[in-house]
Amino acid sequence: MEEEIQALQSRVKELEQDLSLAQNELSEMESLEHEFEQEKILLSAENTTLNYKKMELEETLSKERNKLMQIKDNLASAQKALLEKNSLLQEANAHLAEQISKVSSESKYNEVIGGVSRLEKGNGITSPEITSVSLNLFF
Repeated sequence: MEEEIQALQSRVKELEQDLSLAQNELSEMESLEHEFEQEKILLSAENTTLNYKKMELEETLSKERNKLMQIKDNLASAQKALLEKNSLLQEANAHLAEQISKVSSESKYNEVIGGVSRLEKGNGITSPEITSVSLNLFF
């Protein structure tokens, strides 16, 4: 019976050692679980922060796209205005060229009948000198 008691005591010691090891492992597992929960909380907070920053960046991107679209619209309007201005300038240049051509042909006509130089210093259109020259041209 003593052998049985020693065997049982030995078995109790083994079980106590196993229990101690199991408790140590359980304690380590609880510690790891706590670390895991802490890491999970930190990652969740970081994820929330990153999501917030992502939303801010998307909002900034949207605003910048809107600004870019406005700039493109402004450039298109400016280009249209420049094209219209260019067209008006071309029309004005054509009109000026026509007027210059008329003035040029009129000045040639004036040179034939005595020109503007004869009207200087009080010589009027009815001046006898110019009138006689003009009459001589017609008769």
